[in-house]
Amino acid sequence: MPDYDLSHLNSLVRERQIFEYWYHAASYLPMKDYRYALPAMMSVRKGESRYFNRGDQHLMNEILARVRAEGKIRLRDIDKKNKKSLGNWWNTGPGRRAFEQLYMQGDLMICERNGMEKVYDLTERCLPENIDLSLPTLYEYAQYLFNNTLRAHGAFTWKQLVHLKKNDLKETMRVVLKEQIDAGVVSAIKLADGQTLYVDVTAIEQQLDTDFIFLI
Repeated sequence: MPDYDLSHLNSLVRERQIFEYWYHAASYLPMKDYRYALPAMMSVRKGESRYFNRGDQHLMNEILARVRAEGKIRLRDIDKKNKKSLGNWWNTGPGRRAFEQLYMQGDLMICERNGMEKVYDLTERCLPENIDLSLPTLYEYAQYLFNNTLRAHGAFTWKQLVHLKKNDLKETMRVVLKEQIDAGVVSAIKLADGQTLYVDVTAIEQQLDTDFIFLI
């Protein structure tokens, strides 16, 4: 993308139009979708995450108190006299783990970046006014994930749709998929290898625009 500029992302974060969080990977997400990150944040807070459950509670409390009193903070600001034990922004250590825990459970948000270095602030200071903070129901969350997959890919298998989804969420997505097939939103196509591909019906029906077809 010739016009791509990294500063655009920082601008959108400062304008509270997007936020950083973990989707299937580290991602920038529309701020209007913030409520759909709440289930993951709640899971981390309950200690259900196998990856984000190692934060030192005392240190986490210290970080929150300091951010509340002094404002934005970077990992390197925690204790400049004790970098070796706390860790730097590019390696691991108690400080980094504490920041990641607070970030993943929704207490802190990334309010900007200086290159790769993250700058954090209290979530309440980063969210726009009147944002919907209601926890989505399991069905609403499954619909959201389905719609994102459909919009992003247009065609997908069941395995791709429920990648990393488990238990009740996985079964609820099965319900949503059936509803979308019955409603004519997606069509199930049997492939030669026996797999079923679910395809956006509007994409199937759409005529190719020959003005944008190039031979390589």
